[in-house]
Amino acid sequence: MPVGATITRPRFAGPDADKLDKFAQLMERLWNEHRTAFVQAGDERIYCFGGNDHIVIVAEELFGNLVEVQTPLGNVSMRPGEDGVVNAVLDEPDKAKASLGEIIERTIQVLERYYYSPYGAKVVRY
Repeated sequence: MPVGATITRPRFAGPDADKLDKFAQLMERLWNEHRTAFVQAGDERIYCFGGNDHIVIVAEELFGNLVEVQTPLGNVSMRPGEDGVVNAVLDEPDKAKASLGEIIERTIQVLERYYYSPYGAKVVRY
């Protein structure tokens, strides 16, 4: 997908849909403003965004493929379903230190601070 290309906004369902929508908006902004080099994995181009131990791994299709969110609180995987709704699940819920919604909310905060703070990246403590 070329830089500046229009990204189809994903649809989410469930109790955390509003947080996931905010996350998608942030990812669209990062995609357009901070995308750099990719890693070629077979036929796919894989991009990573992150800082302060919060990493988002996406394929070039963004929410049209697997999106992984890796944090100290737990990990979240998102995949588009056959109905067009992106399904987000908490990986290893027994080991997670927070709910899916809390992880997404915290990831938004950390990435916004990392990429857009006027004072640069700040270390986030738990």
